[in-house]
Amino acid sequence: MGGTLRTHLRNVLTGMGLSEIQTYSFVSPAGPSQTGFSGEEAGRNFVRLINPLGEENSVMRTMLLPNMMEVLARNYTRNNPSALTFEMGNTFRTNPSAELPDEALSLCIGAYGGGWDFFTLKGVLENIFESMGIPDPRFVPETGAGAWHPGRCARVLLRPGDGEGEGRPLGTMGQAHPSVCENYGLGTEVFTAELDLAVLIAAADM
Repeated sequence: MGGTLRTHLRNVLTGMGLSEIQTYSFVSPAGPSQTGFSGEEAGRNFVRLINPLGEENSVMRTMLLPNMMEVLARNYTRNNPSALTFEMGNTFRTNPSAELPDEALSLCIGAYGGGWDFFTLKGVLENIFESMGIPDPRFVPETGAGAWHPGRCARVLLRPGDGEGEGRPLGTMGQAHPSVCENYGLGTEVFTAELDLAVLIAAADM
């Protein structure tokens, strides 16, 4: 079922004009910090390679967003007027109680140009949820996510069930923080989202 839903999601996103990308799982440990994350989010749970080819690919990615920002930056420096992209891929974190690292599936969306703004990105997510039969997602204002503009960022939550409080966290979306864009040489507004794809697939009703 998961594969079928991923195919469905891919069709929905390409139907809205986004292009799929694929990036490497081996990345630089500096990526999360460059993207505005700190503390544990910045890589305390990195899976480190024993014999990496270089520092720039010495760990396994814990999130897709740094890779996405690099792709957007390459498009921008090549004078492409817009880039509307998404990636579905695995992320990895160490697990001290297990021999193998924890592996999770994420969805990342990144865009600049093309008339996009915060509400365009929110509309894309709402279309995804509607197409997968997920009712009433919540977008809660977020000011403490370093990768995103504090006034143009939201946590994305599934509708809460009994005893679930505000709802199950799905991810974060919004306008990239100006300092993060500067880190990547992006002289334009950028809009990104990273969602837990496994949670999204589990919540689907179609």
